[in-house]
Amino acid sequence: MRIAALLRRAVRETRGSEIAEFAVSLPLLVVLVVAIYDFGAAFTVKHKLSDTVREGARIASSQHHPPDPTVTNGSCSAPESICTVANVIGRGLQANLGNDCGLSTASAAYSPTSTWTFSGSCSGSSLKIERAFINPNAVSLANPFDNHHPYKIENTRITLVYPYQWQFSRVFQLLGGANYLSPTMTVSTTMQNLD
Repeated sequence: MRIAALLRRAVRETRGSEIAEFAVSLPLLVVLVVAIYDFGAAFTVKHKLSDTVREGARIASSQHHPPDPTVTNGSCSAPESICTVANVIGRGLQANLGNDCGLSTASAAYSPTSTWTFSGSCSGSSLKIERAFINPNAVSLANPFDNHHPYKIENTRITLVYPYQWQFSRVFQLLGGANYLSPTMTVSTTMQNLD
């Protein structure tokens, strides 16, 4: 009988330790599952943003560089070629993410370096189109071409800043209040101008 009592007591103690181990490991498992889901979703959003910006850069690189920055096109306060690029990116954002943050209808601020910046309606969203971005790497051509003067290649660079709400930031707040994740995603694409 004494052996049976010892066995019952050992079983009760084992059950208690299993519950304690589960109580300790459950929060860690929840954090891991949320992190996997959130970083997977962020990767997907970043991929869609990159595709959208790349499509806008393709359109921009094949268009004629606007000589007059004061030309307006309806509600868009930029040259038609710039408005077309902003519209393509806005439609891509709407199709891929369901919200263009008002970038396709926003007015543009012009900078003397052939740069137009659109500010969206979402917190922190912006679209910057640089039509005369010079590649910092000079190119020399082989003989018989003139190799004494390095050639500078003019590009179009498009930078999109888009808001992203991390679910994982809530876990950070539960663990101590600090949030190390940025509330925006930034993607940039550069393509050589063909005109």
